[in-house]
Amino acid sequence: MQGFRSSINLQFDLPNSQLLDRYVLSSSHCEVFHGILEGVTQDTTHAHLLIGPYGTGKSLLSTIVCQLLSKRFSGEWQERLLAQSERIDTKLASLLRDFGNTAMTYVPVMINGRTGSLRTIINQAIFRALQQADISIVTPNEASSILSTVDRWKGSYPDTYIAFLSHLEQRSCQEEDWRLQIENCLEEPIRDFIAFYPTVTSGTPWTIEYEMYFVENLERLSAELMERETGLFIVYDEFGRFLQSLCGADALQSMQDLQDFAEFVNRTPNMHLLVVGHKHIRQYAANSRESIRTEFEKVEKRFRFYSLETDGATFLRLAQEAIAETNALSLNNVVELETLEVLQSYPLFAEFTSYQLEHGIIQSLYPLHPVAVMLLPHLSNIFGQNERTLFSFLSDNERYSVRDHVHQRRGYYYADQLFDFFSITLAEYGDQPSLQLYHTIAPYLDGQLPLQRRIVELLALWAATLLTQKQPATLAFLAFSLGIAKDEAGAALEQLSKAKIVRYNSIRDHWELFDGSSIDLNAVVAEKITTTSLQGREHMALLERHLPMSYVLPYEYNDDMDMIRYADVRFTDVSELKSFDESLLTADDRIWLVVYSGEDQMEEPIATAIEMANPFLVAFPKFTAESVYTSLLYYKIIDELLHDPAFLALDVRVKNELLYMLQETSVRIKLFIDRYFVFDELEWWSGTERVIVKDLLGLERLVTKRLRNKYHETPLIRNEAFNRNRISAIQRRALIDVIDRVIQQPGAPSLGITGYGPNYLIYASVLKNNGYKLDTEGRVECGGTLAAIKGELERRLDDQPIGKLSNLISMMEAPPYGIRSAVVPLLFVSLLRERWDQLLFYSHDMLTTHLNGASVLELIDLSDLYEYRYYNWTIEERNQLEELGQHFDLSAQACVSFLHVRDALLHWLRQLPKFSQITRQVSTITERIRDSIRAAEIDPYYHMKELALNGDLLTGARRELEKFLVWNEADLERKVLDLTGQETLTHVFEALRKLRNEAIGKKSKLLTLAETGEESGLIDRLAEHLVGVARTEWSDATQDLFLSQIKYEWQLLHAGDEVAAASEWIVDQNVLLSKKSQTLYANVKNMLKYAGKDVPTQEVKQLLIKLLQEI
Repeated sequence: MQGFRSSINLQFDLPNSQLLDRYVLSSSHCEVFHGILEGVTQDTTHAHLLIGPYGTGKSLLSTIVCQLLSKRFSGEWQERLLAQSERIDTKLASLLRDFGNTAMTYVPVMINGRTGSLRTIINQAIFRALQQADISIVTPNEASSILSTVDRWKGSYPDTYIAFLSHLEQRSCQEEDWRLQIENCLEEPIRDFIAFYPTVTSGTPWTIEYEMYFVENLERLSAELMERETGLFIVYDEFGRFLQSLCGADALQSMQDLQDFAEFVNRTPNMHLLVVGHKHIRQYAANSRESIRTEFEKVEKRFRFYSLETDGATFLRLAQEAIAETNALSLNNVVELETLEVLQSYPLFAEFTSYQLEHGIIQSLYPLHPVAVMLLPHLSNIFGQNERTLFSFLSDNERYSVRDHVHQRRGYYYADQLFDFFSITLAEYGDQPSLQLYHTIAPYLDGQLPLQRRIVELLALWAATLLTQKQPATLAFLAFSLGIAKDEAGAALEQLSKAKIVRYNSIRDHWELFDGSSIDLNAVVAEKITTTSLQGREHMALLERHLPMSYVLPYEYNDDMDMIRYADVRFTDVSELKSFDESLLTADDRIWLVVYSGEDQMEEPIATAIEMANPFLVAFPKFTAESVYTSLLYYKIIDELLHDPAFLALDVRVKNELLYMLQETSVRIKLFIDRYFVFDELEWWSGTERVIVKDLLGLERLVTKRLRNKYHETPLIRNEAFNRNRISAIQRRALIDVIDRVIQQPGAPSLGITGYGPNYLIYASVLKNNGYKLDTEGRVECGGTLAAIKGELERRLDDQPIGKLSNLISMMEAPPYGIRSAVVPLLFVSLLRERWDQLLFYSHDMLTTHLNGASVLELIDLSDLYEYRYYNWTIEERNQLEELGQHFDLSAQACVSFLHVRDALLHWLRQLPKFSQITRQVSTITERIRDSIRAAEIDPYYHMKELALNGDLLTGARRELEKFLVWNEADLERKVLDLTGQETLTHVFEALRKLRNEAIGKKSKLLTLAETGEESGLIDRLAEHLVGVARTEWSDATQDLFLSQIKYEWQLLHAGDEVAAASEWIVDQNVLLSKKSQTLYANVKNMLKYAGKDVPTQEVKQLLIKLLQEI
């Protein structure tokens, strides 16, 4: 038998006809042959992508394909390949025969891991392949361009040619040798020529035409080859190196070239491309920017994709061939083989028949132990190179190989020995946590007990290959794998377990490596359990944390109603069950699982069902919880330790150990809870009715039945995104918009909504589809369940006009309506729209005004804080309200709501001048009406009724307030004339002009009044000059100040010499103040400074003047 080699080189192995002897056709290889031969014989896809890990035979397969398409061997070679295919794939055999009947011959073009310009790589490879095939065609490539350039120099430019020869002499190279190097596309002489070229061309850089016309030149080449019935089969091995070398703009250009080349190959009948790598093209751009990733993905779509993985059957056939010689030698000395019965007790080779197990594994692969056979391909895939490692392990004389084992000892080669062959201790374990764990615990192994090390190494290998999922590492399996007795294996595991190197995982039922802490946690827990107990509902809460499902969905009900309701699942005891208040439920229904702490608590379910406060769905078990109580205590203690920073700081490994103990305890608790879902051990009651529940489906149907009875008045709203308790921000904004429209334009078609966005869907699903509309008189019409909800709301308003808003909201959310929280605000406003204007909402006796969509949502979210007040006006009162509105020019439609009239009156009042709004210089009736309008903002119902009863008085009050400034102006003018003794204001201003020149030394402000020549608005000019405030902004106090000021200023202006002298003495005399005077001064100053900080400066000055006059 021919020896196995560890690798294949496409260039060197292509002429080797014996390569087929070592080739074993597999199903995955057949798929590749299918794709390529269909492209050759049926003109399907010509661009192929072959990926797979190291050692899966990619290069060998590529070489065999090239040998087949090149037809370089005899018909006997093809017959051998055909014979293999007929045994595995008859369709492939048919394709091979079809290809044998074609006249086309393909020239293999080999590229192995080249990097650089894709155009250069392809053209050079084609040039070289055609040269080797002795096909004389001028190819557009760098090598041919260089040679043609030198030939042109030789014939037409002798000086340049002589300079070139001189350059070669300096490099100690003859022209013939140089030409041979260029023809072989060697990179060094090509780079040297490109560097030399500008020195003889006046600095002109080297350029070649095919760089610009890559695809066009290939089309010309393929056409010439087609005439000779020849094609090209291009194999680019190690394509990943090329992709890894790409970066920046080069990546985009190279990907574009590759895409153009693949598209060209797919439409060219005599050209095929096979790129070979380890992963998809797009994966090489995973960390690149978006544009590059997109380009890589686009290029990959041009290729037909194949993936090679070593399957078990293929690996087994290869192993049998490779070990045949060693197997024959070893069977002569064998003492005892593993039995078929023992091997079949483990699911290692479930896909093989009994015959295959006995003859193909137990006998043909001896001395390999069956467990070692299972491990070998997995370890080869992780730490080796699949078939390469297999052949090296089975046929070479390496240390720890099978042949080395046969030479050193007799008997089986056990699975743990593979640890040394693959040098696991030296392997990288960054992505292998099991190996990292091995390196952590290895120093603690007892060197005097080799069995312990064998067990640990086997567990490490078993975990690294993830075979624990296929076969757990049980005691029996470990003994079988190591060829020892179970008692011996058990004793070794016990020792390792005490040392916290391994542990038995009761969750997964296998042994595993373990790096335990230095603390005896079992002792710590045992100490705490004597002082720990479960208080109140604590044990129920712990049980509920382990429920496999915390709620049950009634799928039939939810599908029918197009919404999501559910029943939550909770544990309880009998006492809680009898007293629980249903209003505390957050779910739509409740499923109680009764827990009996002891047999003394168990009683007849019917007796408990009769005493229940509400008709819940209850499961009464036929068992108690005594068996799980200790596990619940353990769980509580371990959980407390996990939240104890001081305890966790004792050892960095203690947290992981506690977490594992918590998981183990959880498993025991879950085993108890699982009994509640067996259903056979439970007795189910719905209220006082005994029901039969056999499985989860039956429970879902029972919940559906209960919810249909419980929520029989729920409106049908087919809008799953909105009909829920919590909605998205988009749905919330749409809801606010719809509520705004219901308030502002309820009678508009579709509420004035245009388009079909979320707001229209809410309107249509909640209102329109349920028959909601307003008639011409503003009355709400709706059908079905909406009518029932509307009737109940109106009945409650009529029965209790003042009450908690939360009572109305909870009514809508509670059975039999069960409206979701997001829907409640819209239905609340819409169904009460005809009474909305008579509804007021107060919080702490403060009226909430100007309600809109956003404020309505807040109102209902905080309904516990609000009180509603419904005021239903009689027909007579409405008529009075309408008459009231007419006094202020309001339409009859605007007078429908007393709130609208209130808003109109407030608006009218606030538009009046400030003086008119606050003065007391009006009639008592007008003042009372004005105060009632202002008070209506706080208590609109009472004050608007009062105003409606006195509607006939409003006309006079309105006229008086609107004309107040005119009347006030005349009144002020009369009082000013009385003070000054003049006949008209014009005379006052004329007197001031005459006195202005005569009043030198006098300080009256009247002398500074500017002259304008206008005779209108004289009183306003005078008032603003003296007081500094426009008359429209006055108060009654300001008017008094003005009159006092003008009196003083006029007197100051007309004071005699004696008064003036006295005045001067008051100003100029500097009298020393006594202590009492200083105290008085300080008090007056502080009072004016702090108490008078909101008083205008002019008024303060007037106050001081007045004090001086009075003193």
